[in-house]
Amino acid sequence: MQKKKDPKYSWAIESEGRCVGSVWLHSFEEENRRARFAIEIHDSASRGKGIGMEATRTVVKVAFEHIKLHRLDLRVLTSNHVAIACYRSCGFKDEGIQRETLFIDGRWESDLWMSILEQEYKEKANQSLQTTATSRRV
Repeated sequence: MQKKKDPKYSWAIESEGRCVGSVWLHSFEEENRRARFAIEIHDSASRGKGIGMEATRTVVKVAFEHIKLHRLDLRVLTSNHVAIACYRSCGFKDEGIQRETLFIDGRWESDLWMSILEQEYKEKANQSLQTTATSRRV
């Protein structure tokens, strides 16, 4: 029996002509229309500038509007408060904590699992369109 290869999408994140990070969709389950999201901004000087949020919003849009996913999930260290705020701003909801999953720099870290569903994405996208239309009228 041949193992089916996991399809994966990956993109480089560029800023000012330099690659500053990467973003992926992986762990696809075609029959359930779900996948996992991951992002890394490896250039520390590029963090805190909204680059990760822009990349996250773009890939979430691709996931739901082009790939036609029903569910997108991720895991993030509970100590990564900036990333958690970014994901919440992009519509991800907390699902639960997997305790002490990684041993990093001499201590145990826990993962927060988050997800966004197709309907939640559509509601957030419609809300953004309405906000944009209202601000143009003012």
